Amino acid sequence: MARHVVWARRVRVLVLGPRHRAHDVAGELSAGIREMLDCLAKPPFELPFGTLELLGHWRRRSLEKRLALLRKHAPSDVIVAVARGLLADEKELERELPVEVVLFSEVLSVREVLATEMLEALGVYTSKSLSLFETGEALERGDEPSPTRSSVLVRLSHGHVRFGTFERLATLGHLRALGELCAFVRAQYFPEIEDGPAAIPRVFAAVCRKSAALCASWAAAGFVHGVLNTDNLNVTGESFDYGPWRFLPHFDPLFTAAYFDHSKLYAAGRQLEAVRWNLERLAEALAPVAEKRSLDRALDGLEASYLAELAPRVLWRLGVAPRDRVSDSLLASRAFCFLQGSRLPFEHLFFDWYGGELSAPRAFASPHAALYEGERFAAFRRALDDRPPARPEALSNPYFHGPGPTTMHVDEVERVWADIAERDDWRAFDAKITEVRALGERLGAPG
Repeated sequence: MARHVVWARRVRVLVLGPRHRAHDVAGELSAGIREMLDCLAKPPFELPFGTLELLGHWRRRSLEKRLALLRKHAPSDVIVAVARGLLADEKELERELPVEVVLFSEVLSVREVLATEMLEALGVYTSKSLSLFETGEALERGDEPSPTRSSVLVRLSHGHVRFGTFERLATLGHLRALGELCAFVRAQYFPEIEDGPAAIPRVFAAVCRKSAALCASWAAAGFVHGVLNTDNLNVTGESFDYGPWRFLPHFDPLFTAAYFDHSKLYAAGRQLEAVRWNLERLAEALAPVAEKRSLDRALDGLEASYLAELAPRVLWRLGVAPRDRVSDSLLASRAFCFLQGSRLPFEHLFFDWYGGELSAPRAFASPHAALYEGERFAAFRRALDDRPPARPEALSNPYFHGPGPTTMHVDEVERVWADIAERDDWRAFDAKITEVRALGERLGAPG
């Protein structure tokens, strides 16, 4: 994972050897974390935070307690430290970036690495899995077979200020701290917004737009997060904290990722609704320090922002050029309509028809050619017609003439983990990472 070593050096995190798993790994871990914490700047906020789910449960965690757990090497599925690094040589990442050090069961760490790699390849604004190494401990968890292998995952993101942090301060009546947190968020993440009475509503409006863009990118990637509570959404609009995630095998708005989501709160077609609910909770938390009508107006624009972001994402995935907002939105809606009605495997539409009509001979020769008929497909093809490819050179890549698209379905993830858990064989993991990164290079970045 050479790229992660580069990231680690850029953020000044101590780089340990590859996959440490000896009996002295705890000592190396302790030394590495201590050095990392000593060399990184102290965060301006060290606050416990809470989360409110649709079910109404609070969870509170203390930074000091989490740090103590790490230093004692106690098995725990909690975030144990927050630090910051600096990527001065990355133009788009010039401000200081937080790092989370997470002590996980190794299966969750491996799953998160695979999720972040695939999401990044598919153009989703996601946290980075900076490094992963084992602790040598047996971890007990109540929601999966235990004991299981444990590991430390370092998660890099532009920010870890979660909606739940604001909720906790508002609930406890710590309005001065709430105002200070809002001021920090404006200065750190939205410096283009001038300070003043309208600053907090404007920051909230920006968070709404970023959240809408995140939902649109999930939809275009066919990704279902699984647990969208106020602990798992942040002010930067980055996707992070991957537990029971899934990529859609077929487009089904009622598809859920979490085995415990019996009421389908976080189903694929309800992710925007769930994010709106979380933004409403954030607005309630901000109400003591901001003008409510301005917060409400920002929320009113969420769905429009989502639709404006969705069409360009779908066009990027299809590899065709944009035309105008109306016809672009029509193409996106017809793509999802066809996917739902045909039960075509989700990724195959974007694989078979990448580049538009230039790929028609290839699409009609694919194993799913029989599905490319009927009125729903005809409507999709009419919307696709006469659109030039956005990256015609990509169509000459052998990938698009191979057996099928790169995917990250749950059965693939389970096979990767089975090799690791049963035989300590990481070859499938490494091969999948290589395959996904090659996909990202072929697709390029969203326009």
